[in-house]
Amino acid sequence: MEGFATEWIGQPAVFTYSAGTMPLVVANQHLGALADLMHPPLKPLVDKGLIRVVLDNAARAWWLWDPGIDPRERHRRALNERIYSLREAAKLARELGVDDGAEAGVEEVYRHARANGYEAKQFVGSGRPTATDLIRKMNAGSRQPAAMAYYRSGSAIIHGVAWGFMQVSEVRPVGRGGVYRVDARPRGVQDVALDSALAVQVLFDAMARRNTTLGADPRIWDNWVEGAKRNLGKHLSRPRT
Repeated sequence: MEGFATEWIGQPAVFTYSAGTMPLVVANQHLGALADLMHPPLKPLVDKGLIRVVLDNAARAWWLWDPGIDPRERHRRALNERIYSLREAAKLARELGVDDGAEAGVEEVYRHARANGYEAKQFVGSGRPTATDLIRKMNAGSRQPAAMAYYRSGSAIIHGVAWGFMQVSEVRPVGRGGVYRVDARPRGVQDVALDSALAVQVLFDAMARRNTTLGADPRIWDNWVEGAKRNLGKHLSRPRT
């Protein structure tokens, strides 16, 4: 891990591009997993967690590809992501009682930051916003309540919090004596598709920001989006067995 940090850290353009692209790859793969769920038998709880992952990663990429910041600020943000990643890896290494070079990797990032004139404290420069803050900011306006609702409910299900499960469940009395049965609420393909629509929107927004920042021809992006819409339409109209 130290070698990874050392090898890429001295190439700011490559390092920054990688930091912004990796969460897009993660979000895109989880969006593909959402499409795979639209085949019976449906799993009524799984899509909530996948949507949460898409929101989390798309919002992080959206922040990293902000077209309104200069190259140094984008580089600082990429360094922040690397520091956070290495610190999380170091936690696991300590729990396992091994040394995978993560702690040394953090120090390597700090040395690089100081060499480039950045202020290296716990994080470099502007800090690292939380996923909740980014999702709220990315979805400012009419879309924010839905985005936060999906994010919170998905987080609850992932972390085993009861109310997340209850949001998609039915409670029925069983006989007498105050005994109840809780079952996942039946859902169809269209239900999953509607729930997934927000995940599609936020990923498209993040990718559009990336293309704007890189100066890509907007017509290429428009053609890609239209193609994605057609493919989604074909998928939803496919006969189900």
